Amino acid sequence: MASESEEGWAVGMVAVYQQVAPGTLAKLVAKPALLEEFLFPEQDSYAVNGYGDLEVDVSTAGMSSWEEIDRRIQGLSGEATLTDGTRVSVKDIRIARGATTWRDPDTTGPQQRAHTAIAALRLIPPLTQRLERVGHRVGEFAVSAVIAALLLSFLCLYLQETRGLPPWGLTALLLVVVGVIVLKAILSFGRERVVVAYRHRHSKSIGRSKPDPMDIDKAWEPIEAALERLDNDDAQAIREAVVGGREIKGADVGFGAASYFSAEEVAGVATSLSRMSAEALANACAPEVREYVASHLRNLQTYFRDAAAHGHAMIRYFC
Repeated sequence: MASESEEGWAVGMVAVYQQVAPGTLAKLVAKPALLEEFLFPEQDSYAVNGYGDLEVDVSTAGMSSWEEIDRRIQGLSGEATLTDGTRVSVKDIRIARGATTWRDPDTTGPQQRAHTAIAALRLIPPLTQRLERVGHRVGEFAVSAVIAALLLSFLCLYLQETRGLPPWGLTALLLVVVGVIVLKAILSFGRERVVVAYRHRHSKSIGRSKPDPMDIDKAWEPIEAALERLDNDDAQAIREAVVGGREIKGADVGFGAASYFSAEEVAGVATSLSRMSAEALANACAPEVREYVASHLRNLQTYFRDAAAHGHAMIRYFC
């Protein structure tokens, strides 16, 4: 009979492996903020979330990205936060490929800063957009408030019948709920901003090792279950590679923190993998996943063998 892990393999997370030079790994462990850039160098440099906030990677964004952002924020005013922590008022903002230009409302001359000197812009959106964004936020809050009000209404009715609660108690409750929703709307409207976040990468400080990453899809689940049935040192070493490792604390990628294996650990896992028959391990799995497991285990054997031959360490994360 298949284990619970094997039955759920088809809906699990994907395990991804990335070879990395030992020196680069040391930088990533020391500065986890670099990990996302290292693992996802082709990540979109420009994105807009559901509320219209913008994020742009100043090191890779093309001219079309800057033109789109410039179009979206024309006519807006607000505040700029520089990378040194300084905050300045801004209006008449224009964004070009390498710099952002604005006027300070308290001065007449234009100000210009390179994108690398800016952390974010917080701008007041147009009235219609503010109302729409506030409607989204308050709507989410109001649903919870109304549900709570209904429950309290039943409590008020019960107390009126059993404890003699004054009849105006229910009316007072509803007025309080309406007042809270209105107050939430007013506060949200006052704080509503369009945020342009300038994402600063550090691509010159790290180098990505080749080959490209390799994944074993969701096969790690039935592989782990099978390895638990094999009581030997090689099985434990492979299980460590599949679900173990040391966490890179301070940076989540995919689902949770990434884990890493030193070059020495990679060499040991590669040796254990070479002694393990993919077919033998697959035969310890449920029949319907045996070929699936064997195929991905062979890929894992090849990838670790290649990493060991090049003296590489390894990063594993789930997505």
